[in-house]
Amino acid sequence: AWDVQQKRSYVRWQLAQNGAIVAAAEVLAGDLDHLVMSADGALTLASDDERVWVWDSNGALIHYEVADSVVRVADFDATGEHLLLAHGSRARLLSRVAGGFLEVERVDGLSSELAACGALSESGSGWAIAWCDTSANSARYALYAGLSDVLLAEHEQPGSPRGRQNIPQAVSITPRGQRAAFATW
Repeated sequence: AWDVQQKRSYVRWQLAQNGAIVAAAEVLAGDLDHLVMSADGALTLASDDERVWVWDSNGALIHYEVADSVVRVADFDATGEHLLLAHGSRARLLSRVAGGFLEVERVDGLSSELAACGALSESGSGWAIAWCDTSANSARYALYAGLSDVLLAEHEQPGSPRGRQNIPQAVSITPRGQRAAFATW
């Protein structure tokens, strides 16, 4: 829910079996860009521009950060122990620690690239990012090993100077990170 008068967003956790609201949180934010829940329902992430909030299943805030630019990718592994965040020309892997999440790995794209979309495998065995270079109308697709910056595979899709194309739209990765699919327009 969103309160247009006070620019507040509300996150509510609801049980499917009876519709009961089991937790609620409120943030001073405009439109939320992401709302992501871990597969087990233990963690929920919301982002608004460059701000990121993570709550536990009781609605307690366990992590808050302000990134250096708009968050374009937010994805948990199946257990919620690991998190992929991408903003600007940077992709970051974070691991859960007491009191929140801590960055364990970072990959920077070229200064002309944006991390447009990405995905973290359910097992945390791999992750993928689609980088977009709007000045060259090109895209670069990268698949990484585990929770590391080890590049397994990369493909560049050059653009044409005639107009905008090759804008990454979606990334999907298999549960064990062995294969990724990238979509552009």
